Amino acid sequence: MKFSPMDLTLQTFGAKMRGYDPDEVKRFLEAVSEDFQEIIKQNNMLKEKLLKKERDLQSYTEKEKMLQETLMIAQQASSNLQKTAQREKELLIAEAKVTADKILLDANLRLAQLLDQIKELKREKIQFESSLRRMIDSHLKMLDIQAEDVKDGIEERLKVFKGFAEAE
Repeated sequence: MKFSPMDLTLQTFGAKMRGYDPDEVKRFLEAVSEDFQEIIKQNNMLKEKLLKKERDLQSYTEKEKMLQETLMIAQQASSNLQKTAQREKELLIAEAKVTADKILLDANLRLAQLLDQIKELKREKIQFESSLRRMIDSHLKMLDIQAEDVKDGIEERLKVFKGFAEAE
């Protein structure tokens, strides 16, 4: 059975002989009614505070859930960025290696071409020197032959002059 402060105030008791003093009982019931009224006010106030705290708690719980979801999304985004950066790094390294290998291959091909050109130039130099030596030798032989012919011609003329000189 629930009592309200008004129930306590309006409560009456039958009179009996040698019973309680009705004024005293009435004052006691009024005091209890006032205390009970105060307790109900406090209880209502506490219920309102509890309701507000429950709403605040629900709001904070929702905010916490939202923050956790946001944090999870940020972590996933960070992880995805790291994976993407790692893939891009690996791709750049692979491209750099391919480019470096191509540069090395081109350089080696150019080196081989230059070495072939140097060999060819040395061969041509040797041929030229050999040809020049043959030509010089040939010219020297011709000069020797001409010198002998000149010498022989001079000796012949000297003989002829000697023959004229002796005949005179």
